[in-house]
Amino acid sequence: RIFKQLTMMEDAMLTYRVVRCLHGKSHIWTQDGYEQIQNLKPGDKVWSFDFKNNKKILSNVVNVVNNGRDEIYEVKSLHRTLKANKTHPILVKDKRTGTVDYVQVGNLRPEIHQLFAPSLEENNQNLLKISNYERSYEWFGVLNDHGKKQFLARDKDKNISVAQLAKEISFPLGRINQFLYSTKNGQRIKGLPYAVAAEICEKMNISLDGIMKYPKGIKSFFKTNIPEHITPDFARFYGFMLGDGSIQHKNHKITFATGVDQSQNMFYKNMLETLAGPVHFSQDKRASLPILGSFGCSNFYFCNLMRDLGYVGIAKTKRLPRWIWTAPREIKEQLLLGLCDADAHIRTQRKTESFEISLASEEMIKDIKELCHQLGWNVSAKIRHSTTKGGRKIGKFTLKETNCWSLYFTKTQTADCENIISVNKTDEITDVWDITVDNDLHNFIADGVVVHNSPERRVFYIDVGNTAPNDIPAYMEAAKKALR
Repeated sequence: RIFKQLTMMEDAMLTYRVVRCLHGKSHIWTQDGYEQIQNLKPGDKVWSFDFKNNKKILSNVVNVVNNGRDEIYEVKSLHRTLKANKTHPILVKDKRTGTVDYVQVGNLRPEIHQLFAPSLEENNQNLLKISNYERSYEWFGVLNDHGKKQFLARDKDKNISVAQLAKEISFPLGRINQFLYSTKNGQRIKGLPYAVAAEICEKMNISLDGIMKYPKGIKSFFKTNIPEHITPDFARFYGFMLGDGSIQHKNHKITFATGVDQSQNMFYKNMLETLAGPVHFSQDKRASLPILGSFGCSNFYFCNLMRDLGYVGIAKTKRLPRWIWTAPREIKEQLLLGLCDADAHIRTQRKTESFEISLASEEMIKDIKELCHQLGWNVSAKIRHSTTKGGRKIGKFTLKETNCWSLYFTKTQTADCENIISVNKTDEITDVWDITVDNDLHNFIADGVVVHNSPERRVFYIDVGNTAPNDIPAYMEAAKKALR
């Protein structure tokens, strides 16, 4: 029976597939940033490009296919580099005629074709809320000024006594008294588990907005000035901390290294002080300049807030936060400029400011490159890698070998079409991948370049037995399920 079904399936439908694929590490622009094509899943949302109306549209991934190993070609423009096999179609513009069409990699001609390399201008004005992740903490509560006023103004004749309350909820009377009567100004916080605090307030007719909710671990409150949403200033501070900052979660200490520009040191010192409380300076005694060292402060709440906003890892593993990919343009720009304040060499040539940024994290350099592409900024096509040999001694310390990844960029806007510089076959033979999307554009954006998706093509049907041609697809699906 199974043999008969397999035979009928083979006869029922003939298909052909032209293997059109990308390198497995190609970066596909997604709703939440970018992802390697080999890691995409059906249901993911990727960006497609409507070249007739110059619009970017979100599409659903319908299928992800590994088409085996193939030879890899490299297509380069001034700011983009794409790796694909010889037959993958790329959306190009003919410089001679102005016509737009898909051309396979092997047929691309630098003297004739231009790549489509759009930016991602969504005019996104979504406000990004700054908050701790509820699930990450054990939450406590303490009465705020509003709650204190409600408690002191209560009608004692109509309300339960504190002693009765302690018996009713089976909770120590002393702890309840500390919660209701102690102040938090300069003293250790006398809070209670939030559920207990809420129950006490309910019994005492104190509204829930009279409770200040906080994560367990805070020893004292400092009135911080953390904005409700991510602002351009906060994004710039966050970017600077990605470059020169660090967080010691054991003692909840956040610090950043100072540089030779004292005005910049004080600018970020003031920002940290506004956000997290009093800041102190520790001088680096190994340095000849007295301004070199670090500014820092201890703040449990702010350190954990930064962690929840994606500030994790060490210099070699840091990444841009996930929220930056859906942020408004100004927020994206300010985060990059803050990072450049920390780690970029900035120079001006012919009235154009350019940035050379070098980091120990290869993945964050890739993030920066993709973000520049999405902003439409002029960014180098290749990421440079360099190694510094170890062995050099500074005082008692011996430097280890270090790896560094670098790229250049300016804020100059690039055109949507770029001349192809070269199309070359590489020595690489590796697994190649493709996806299918669910709209009529049949394209997506890979490494900043618009490419065609490549669904399987059905050539013709062959009637089998009494099965009508229109019933073949349903028969095929039923047969596949029966054979599972």
